Amino acid sequence: MRPVIATTAAAHQPNLLVTVISPIMALVVRFAFQFTTSIVSFLSLKMVPAGSNEVLQAIHAVDFVTLLYTAAGLSLAPAGYDLLKNLVTIFGRLEQKYPLLTGNV
Repeated sequence: MRPVIATTAAAHQPNLLVTVISPIMALVVRFAFQFTTSIVSFLSLKMVPAGSNEVLQAIHAVDFVTLLYTAAGLSLAPAGYDLLKNLVTIFGRLEQKYPLLTGNV
């Protein structure tokens, strides 16, 4: 991350300090946010009584480490989907910035 000063054209307008991050860092931050949100939601299912629900019985574990591994494995799917969605957005914007040589598709 590097701060960049955006100067304004008018004489009495303040300059803006903008922090620019790379697309890779943005992808890492978004993946970590989605993974953390998902793992917390799966860990909170431990507070719900399992009853006869097979899904909740599979998520409930004897110890915390097993529960954490199960929740982490289940959290990879939504985080991976969000990563693919963000990659499509980034490549779509790059395609708009650098169109194909054959013209618009």
